[in-house]
Amino acid sequence: MKKLLFLLVIALFFAHMAAASEGPKPGTIPPLFTLQDLSGQTVSLHPYLGKGPVVVFFFTSWARSCVNESEYLNLLYGAHKEKGLTVLGVAFDRKLSSLNAFAEEKGIKYDILLDPKLSTLNAYRILVIPTTVIIDRSGKIKNIYIEFDDNVQKAIEKDVKEIMADQ
Repeated sequence: MKKLLFLLVIALFFAHMAAASEGPKPGTIPPLFTLQDLSGQTVSLHPYLGKGPVVVFFFTSWARSCVNESEYLNLLYGAHKEKGLTVLGVAFDRKLSSLNAFAEEKGIKYDILLDPKLSTLNAYRILVIPTTVIIDRSGKIKNIYIEFDDNVQKAIEKDVKEIMADQ
């Protein structure tokens, strides 16, 4: 199943390249979405915009760098949720049961949303996972990060602290 999802992501990559349309970029309003969380509740991005920093994290539970970033974002969320930080994880996993097991095993506290139709993959023109979008208090994209390493971790934390300081 992992190979099938990987092949689907690769196929979508080439489709995106062929479409040649520009995706979201810093300074623009992010594409809005409405997805279901792990309990089946509907969650939309729109209500979170303009209230505080929002981190939208596009991932799969089986990719090592995604797992590393999900653990980091869980710590970041725990440290800053009282200050208005929102983290929304958008998962491209195919099985809800696997995603629930992942969230439970890792103790994830932020909302995880399931995107089985890959609609956000197209709307955000995601070519690599993980991809992380940082949204500022004005509801606009501050930065977009692709992949995850120590440099990305530091940059995400810097962005979140800057947005929180702009109150």
